[in-house]
Amino acid sequence: MIPEYQIRNAVIVDGSGSPGKKGCLDLNNGIIEAVGCREHPAQHVIDAEGMIAAPGFIDVHTHADAYVGDFECMKSFLSQGVTTCVTGNCGFSVFPLKGRAGKEHLRYGAPVLGEARHSAGYKSFQEFARQNRSAFVNVAALTGHGALRTNVESRFPNPWEIEQMARKLEEQLEEGAAGLSLGLIYYPGSVTKREEFVKLSRIVQKHGKVLAVHLRDEGLRICDSMEEMLSLAQETGVHIHFSHHKLMGVKSWGWSEKTLELFRQAKKGGLELSLDAYPYTSGASTAAVLLPPWVCADGMEKTMERLKSRRILEKIKKELRQDIEGWENLSRSCGWANLVAVKAGPDGREISGKSIKELAGADGCGEVEKLAELIVREKGKLCVAIHGMSQEDVDRIIQFPDTLIGSDGLFGPGAAHPRRYGAFAKFLRRYAAEKKVLTLEEAVHKITGLAAETFGIRERGFLRPGYAADVVIFDQKKISDRSDYQRPEALAEGVKYVFLNGQIVLDNGTFFCKRAGRTLHI
Repeated sequence: MIPEYQIRNAVIVDGSGSPGKKGCLDLNNGIIEAVGCREHPAQHVIDAEGMIAAPGFIDVHTHADAYVGDFECMKSFLSQGVTTCVTGNCGFSVFPLKGRAGKEHLRYGAPVLGEARHSAGYKSFQEFARQNRSAFVNVAALTGHGALRTNVESRFPNPWEIEQMARKLEEQLEEGAAGLSLGLIYYPGSVTKREEFVKLSRIVQKHGKVLAVHLRDEGLRICDSMEEMLSLAQETGVHIHFSHHKLMGVKSWGWSEKTLELFRQAKKGGLELSLDAYPYTSGASTAAVLLPPWVCADGMEKTMERLKSRRILEKIKKELRQDIEGWENLSRSCGWANLVAVKAGPDGREISGKSIKELAGADGCGEVEKLAELIVREKGKLCVAIHGMSQEDVDRIIQFPDTLIGSDGLFGPGAAHPRRYGAFAKFLRRYAAEKKVLTLEEAVHKITGLAAETFGIRERGFLRPGYAADVVIFDQKKISDRSDYQRPEALAEGVKYVFLNGQIVLDNGTFFCKRAGRTLHI
């Protein structure tokens, strides 16, 4: 039978890490029919002379949960060759939500998840999958701990409520969710007791899935924070995935040697571990992450009330002058001058790109007062860029053999960071093409085969007969990120063709609005 597409003359880098070989690739009925074959008739022929054919890239850390059905938003991934997004990270997900607490979860997470204009949230993974059975990328969705917690009433759940949560989590995993995510710097993860994590981790381990963790502290106490999760893995056998691994704050620069050795030794000791990172020296998150956890503990309405109280602002100021046990104080580790406001609402242009310190000085007030004023003004929908990492640490972590790549792209109003638009293009350009610290095959393996194996994504991540026809064709000499902090939404260049489940969605610079993606059951 004549295949729909034959890709000719490409160097085929199959995702396994093996050396690339020149040959042809046949795609038919949504699957890869042949790899490395000879030229023969096909309905459509693509001459990829001088280019690389690879499996579609897998972004293992996104917050695209509510936007996988938004074509314009998904261009940021497709332009880089990303065909599969792992959503539900850092404890934030759009399922399984319940009642008023579910709405509060979405409101608290709005700077990260966006305003969920395509979703008021879902009761279960099954409902999420049904509503997103066709999307503009493939989706593997984690269950967020914050979303799971909306199914019980208590701030500190009792054993019966923890059992309720465990049953609810089991339902999500049985329905096809990819695992569970924790955000230990965010509420409720920041105040959750260990017995809850142990119970939930046992459920994740039982199903052979992943526990993805935003650590409690990525600065001076990062090793303690890693040990907290390593002990959880030791006790329960769960696969721990360290999300966006980094060293935040000048005093912790250089410690990546320590953290990676800790990871290496724990894995050597038999623990199942993995990690991801993005190739930038700044992070970004909701501005609420700068507030002590108790401030946001009772929903955003209560948070707004607290931030209007002079007495409470004085309490916050006092706490932020010191280290807080069990929580990363970013204002202390990075400094207010390195915490930069990102435009949120329509009236936010005058604050965008300016540090909290600069904004406070201009108005003759303190940083805490200015932060509170901005959060209240923007109704909680304020993002901050966090400039706190060293390039040396980022490079060391990215080159580490076990490191996957995740963009950590945000979808909040105006939450622009170049990583969502350029992480994969920058990774390939910087580490494989320019620095040459990774071979092209090693780099592609990280963002395809290794990512698929880590998250249990079946029949993707490799160019093999019978696998889904997610294929990217790119020019290694031209692939590059164009986004920066001044133009964060500039699309990447160098990716020429993208196939998503056998359908062409990027054809030599032209995007096709096709709902060719699927929600994957892991």
